[in-house]
Amino acid sequence: MKKGIEGNQLLICLYVDDLIVTGSDLNEIEAFKSQLMSEFEMSDLGNLTYFLGMEFTEVAEGLVMHQMKYASDILKRFNMMNCNPSSSLAETNLKLVMNQEEELVDPTLFKQIVGH
Repeated sequence: MKKGIEGNQLLICLYVDDLIVTGSDLNEIEAFKSQLMSEFEMSDLGNLTYFLGMEFTEVAEGLVMHQMKYASDILKRFNMMNCNPSSSLAETNLKLVMNQEEELVDPTLFKQIVGH
């Protein structure tokens, strides 16, 4: 983070070779990017839309950070696009019993679904 002229701020986020540059003064942002581009080979990809798996959508109040595409990809991968949403993962006070007639669940697939 850098404080500029008249209290303007410049914020730089770097992860390996991905860089976000933002701040309170567009002129300072452009000057900083120009300086970087003169010293390093880089591309300006424009306004932030995607960074490290996070998506960003511009709204009147600023930016909204979300993972809509990631969630959608997970649902598609496990054929769950048409599933009904539930506010609770399981029924409360439900007693589970093993059904000997059903096919066993693949534990590897289950771990992939829940992210372990």
